[in-house]
Amino acid sequence: MEPTDVRPTLTSIEQRLVGEALLPRQIESMAAVLERAAETTMEEWFERVQTDEKLTSIPMSFELRCGHLPQVFCDLASRLRSSKPIGSNEPASAAAAKHGLNRFKQGYTLAMMVEESRMLEVSIFTCCTRTWQALILACC
Repeated sequence: MEPTDVRPTLTSIEQRLVGEALLPRQIESMAAVLERAAETTMEEWFERVQTDEKLTSIPMSFELRCGHLPQVFCDLASRLRSSKPIGSNEPASAAAAKHGLNRFKQGYTLAMMVEESRMLEVSIFTCCTRTWQALILACC
């Protein structure tokens, strides 16, 4: 087997790295990431909910179970864009309050509401993690 000349490959890699270093990186806000990934995140959340026996003991369509989520994502993005410091006292989300009342009327217990919310947090964290991983891979 003949030795391979790696110089053209190295030159190509160096040129690409230098060229990419000159390109400005676009930074996307977390609010924008959540808005962009809202549909996928809602679908993943719905799949998680479908694996929970207690939550699925109250049968609901995708629309009924997820109908509140677009407004929840809008409220979350709005809070992320707010100039108020994290942890400040902001008014409660009207959509979240309405959702809680609806779930109570549908037969949810407090524990079921907490579990449903926890699953949404996990779905949002998964979205964030995927975004960070993509950024890291893009930088390497």
